Amino acid sequence: MASIKSYLWTNVFLILTMLVAVVVRLVPVVLSWPYAVGFDTNALYIPAMIKGPPDIQTIFTYPGLHFLVLWVLYRIYPQPFVILDVLGVFLQGTLALSLYLYVKRAILLSNKHSAFASIVFTVAPITLRLTWDQYRMSLCLAAIMFAFIAIEAVSNRKKILAIPLTMLVILVNPLPAVLLLIAMLTHGLIKLREKKPFAIELTAALIGIAIFLVQQVSVTASGRLATTIPIGLVTMPEGLNEGLYGLGYLIFTSWPLLILAPLGWKTRDNQHHSIWLYSTMFFALVALLFGVITIPPPFTYLMISFPLSVLVGRALMNHHRNPRFKILFAIVLLFLLTNAVTYVDSSPLSPTPYTNIGQSFRYYMPMGYLQSTVPTSYEADLIQLLTTALATFPSNSTFYVPEQFYGFALMLPNTRNANIVNLGEVDPWIPSPFSLIRPGDQSYTIWFAGNSGWYGVSTVPSNFIASQIEGPFALYKINS
Repeated sequence: MASIKSYLWTNVFLILTMLVAVVVRLVPVVLSWPYAVGFDTNALYIPAMIKGPPDIQTIFTYPGLHFLVLWVLYRIYPQPFVILDVLGVFLQGTLALSLYLYVKRAILLSNKHSAFASIVFTVAPITLRLTWDQYRMSLCLAAIMFAFIAIEAVSNRKKILAIPLTMLVILVNPLPAVLLLIAMLTHGLIKLREKKPFAIELTAALIGIAIFLVQQVSVTASGRLATTIPIGLVTMPEGLNEGLYGLGYLIFTSWPLLILAPLGWKTRDNQHHSIWLYSTMFFALVALLFGVITIPPPFTYLMISFPLSVLVGRALMNHHRNPRFKILFAIVLLFLLTNAVTYVDSSPLSPTPYTNIGQSFRYYMPMGYLQSTVPTSYEADLIQLLTTALATFPSNSTFYVPEQFYGFALMLPNTRNANIVNLGEVDPWIPSPFSLIRPGDQSYTIWFAGNSGWYGVSTVPSNFIASQIEGPFALYKINS
């Protein structure tokens, strides 16, 4: 008993850190039960679980190893919503742990300051957005921080763990993979110049680069090499517009961290988190100013709460005796905690006052945490309509299901053996997939009833006739 008390007392700040992370992510799990929150989690991960093991190319390239893990978990326990909920809580806790250990060992913060830095990281709006549905990025970010911790270890046996962790990141998601490779290669070369141990880090970086290049290059039907790296060119005014929009998103989601982070910044900082911060800003802003675009800046900024939280931790270490800093930090932390608690139990149908300010970012930042591809309060109606439709379709029916609802349709008994077709995502920035449906005697689709405006769709084609309605949703028969 004494040893247990001693262990708990010694690790009280680590336990507090983990407890905050788990509770914050557990709140939406409880409130949305029996459903799971998140867009990608429901639209992409559920079909990945149900449709069978991914092929080798899928595992090795995109969507990556994560889909194999999901399929295996589903084979063990075929309850998609439970799997998604457990993974969400697990990843939130793992991220908190990895940030705590990184600032403690790489920045040499005390246990108390490490806990505060990790809690700030957990409740930052941008981190909550990340763990809402970006499970692959969350897994990568945790693995990356553990890789950086391993590299800073004294023992080569611990340093070498950076190699499998790097390979894991490369096989899971390309965005954090690129940032990781840049950070490791740059940091390794700096170590080489300073005549410090560098071999393992550069080896990990070179192995990662080799795997990444093989992933990104494919052979076309004509025998030519092609790349899947999403790089495009835009005019400088377009790039400036994208960059400013991204900066607005960054300020909206991260202003509390941006206030404190400069107080922890130091010149000539060559540590991993600083290189990571510079690389993120380059892809999200600088490259755009020169007309080069990769992915939308808001997605790139999902990677920025890690370095900003580290700088907040260093600011705590440097200024914790300053009364004015204590007041500023207390105000920021109070806002972050209050915002997090109100955000994770909010619905997009009634956004919190702060979230409502960011309506212009609603396609990147959910206006309420309690939603999947629809508000969780709508989900029972959607499931009921899908269940009824799949049980009553005429023979040889074709059911065209938007990607937002496709995973739900796959979960339910298809007693009439309808041909369920993934129609693709309904997105305000691309042509409506409803126009691609070929009308037929037994063709059906499902969408919101009336002029809902969800996902930018105010009306459906005139030959879509509502045959069943359940709550805000309608089953449409598609006439010739």
